[in-house]
Amino acid sequence: MNDGSFVSPELRARIRAGALPVAAAFGAIGLSPNMLTLLGFGISAIAAMSAAVELWL
Repeated sequence: MNDGSFVSPELRARIRAGALPVAAAFGAIGLSPNMLTLLGFGISAIAAMSAAVELWL
């Protein structure tokens, strides 16, 4: 780990192997990284507003 990273190359490869199929599926349906970020932000904002007014599921 001389490259300054706390993540080993083996762990990085395992994570990449799991993430690439998910990323490919999102790309296949036309979901860009920016759209995924906005979707996550929207869901978080709705959850925060629901918690603020004590609207539990």
